[in-house]
Amino acid sequence: MDETDYTLSNGTLTIHEGVKKIPTDAFKERSDFQKVIFPNSLRLIGKRAFCACINLNYVETNNNLRVIDLGAFQNCFRLISFNIPKNVYYIGRSAFNCCYKLESPIVIPQKIKILEESAFFNCKSIPSIVLPSKLMIIKKLAFFGCSDVLSFSIPETVVEIGMFAFCHCTKISEMVLPPNVESIHESAFSSCINLRRITIPSKVTVIEKSTFMNCERLEEVVLSDQTEKIISSSFSGCKMLHKIDFPDTLVKIGSYAFSYCLGLTEIRIPLHLEKISEYAFSNCRNLEIVHFPDVEIPGIHEYAFNNCNKIIIQKRLTEKKYGELLPEEIKFDADCCPISGEEFHKDMPIVILKCGHVFKKESLLEWIKIRNICPYCRKNLGF
Repeated sequence: MDETDYTLSNGTLTIHEGVKKIPTDAFKERSDFQKVIFPNSLRLIGKRAFCACINLNYVETNNNLRVIDLGAFQNCFRLISFNIPKNVYYIGRSAFNCCYKLESPIVIPQKIKILEESAFFNCKSIPSIVLPSKLMIIKKLAFFGCSDVLSFSIPETVVEIGMFAFCHCTKISEMVLPPNVESIHESAFSSCINLRRITIPSKVTVIEKSTFMNCERLEEVVLSDQTEKIISSSFSGCKMLHKIDFPDTLVKIGSYAFSYCLGLTEIRIPLHLEKISEYAFSNCRNLEIVHFPDVEIPGIHEYAFNNCNKIIIQKRLTEKKYGELLPEEIKFDADCCPISGEEFHKDMPIVILKCGHVFKKESLLEWIKIRNICPYCRKNLGF
């Protein structure tokens, strides 16, 4: 930028009237000013124009500004105040990335329909953010680490929420997702540790990987009646989650999807579920009752309920006393339980699996807390 286009005096950088554009990298990494004053003529702040101006703490804007481009104020670690003019229609990727001390409330202008990637990444001190009413897409990492924001009001027009978009927004306690949302990407709300309740919109059919992982105070999840898949680690570490009802449309629960959900005590497996992956409910230490439908589910991994020490699986098992066994029910001769090694006697409660193997009831119920296979032939039990 030509030196005739600005004046630097006493730590204040004043851009002269008539300048319409601040070029790419114009003041990048400069540390000789604390304040910037823009003229009424300015329309565009170019890419990385003030990137890493580590002593900049105040910017005086104007209402004629239209574009704040990629990385314009990225790594301005001491920037405290910035008012985004109402006529801005584009805020570029990483525009305010890592402006840790930015503490002025942010009102994103109404003309913005797409919020770019990492726009306010790690802006830890912003107290509030108002989103524009016609916003459609929130791209990945847009508000990652905005840990002082208490709430976000997501506009009705939003259809997509990107990866890690609200990750580590640790003070949010409630998030209302509008009905037009079609996709919520990986880790979008992970580590929102104060989030209490979430309702999934009906157009969202897949809960992506780690979407709500480590939302430690999340108590209740209302799934859409169109939910088809819950991918790996979606709700892993949601320690206070105590209520979730699976819709009949659900066909897959991914690995670690509900691991360490210590608040779960009872779940009901839906009729059309085809697969419960490895460790899906591992370490749900207070899970006591699992209701299975009256159909076989062949895709239950042997470690799906690993370390669920209180579990009682409500399932279709043939239970009786050993002395009541009919000759046609004994497909494999055995004098003792393959698990405990105890000899069978006529009054011993036993369980007959579909594969035909017979076990002492108490021993088998302990076994299936850990593995979902026959202890003898290793066939999947398919509860």
